[in-house]
Amino acid sequence: MNGDLVVLDDDDDLLDAVAELVEATTARKVWKARSVAELMTLGSRALACELAILDVNLGANAPSGLDALFWLNECNFKGRACFLTGHAASHQLVQDAHISPNVPVFSKPISGDDLLALLEQHDDRN
Repeated sequence: MNGDLVVLDDDDDLLDAVAELVEATTARKVWKARSVAELMTLGSRALACELAILDVNLGANAPSGLDALFWLNECNFKGRACFLTGHAASHQLVQDAHISPNVPVFSKPISGDDLLALLEQHDDRN
């Protein structure tokens, strides 16, 4: 594993903001994907990341962040994952995300301080 992150979200502004913050304050590379298909296209670059930040809901009738986590796990992803959501806790995908063991769920928008704290928690595990 490298120190890179992969961020999956259908919101271009959020993708760019996370990438700019992380790359400006750390030595990490951020790989961006707007769909599960794009994540899968990243292939080994995504699988080599130490942290995957996955949006729970990627749009109506689109594969979700839960599908992305399933793919990562099927490919023996060794990194850590977390979910982001802008939906209420009552939303079915959010409820399903909370069931995933060892995968925390954070509300969107995630603040810069919370994102950096998440990265520091990750550093503490190494």
